[in-house]
Amino acid sequence: MSLEESRKRCWFVDSTGLVESSRTNLTLEKLSYAHPFKPISDLETAVKELKPTILIGVSGQPGYFTKTIIEEMTKLNPIPVIFALSNPTSKAECTAEQAYTWVSFFLFPFLSFFHCPFNSFSVFFQLLE
Repeated sequence: MSLEESRKRCWFVDSTGLVESSRTNLTLEKLSYAHPFKPISDLETAVKELKPTILIGVSGQPGYFTKTIIEEMTKLNPIPVIFALSNPTSKAECTAEQAYTWVSFFLFPFLSFFHCPFNSFSVFFQLLE
């Protein structure tokens, strides 16, 4: 897959909203990922409209991945991949406990790292202890 094709598959939401081509305030780094799409101001709407298979959080905004967003990801995907990567855990977009509580079929996160649909790294290994 080419770099251009890869970029077409990546969508970003920043503090202003969806990184899309009509925005005039984008940095050079974001321009490569600014696709033609209507403006969207929040992550929940972006998830509903774009129907992602993977959600990666690096915002450092605790609570950014809400129950509604996690539930929507599970409606869209048989096994959604959700990475809340901000550290420390107090800055994570959501905790593993929240994700597992909100979505009842995530009952056995300890079975395999590679089958775990949620990972925040900082809390994952605590689940194994």
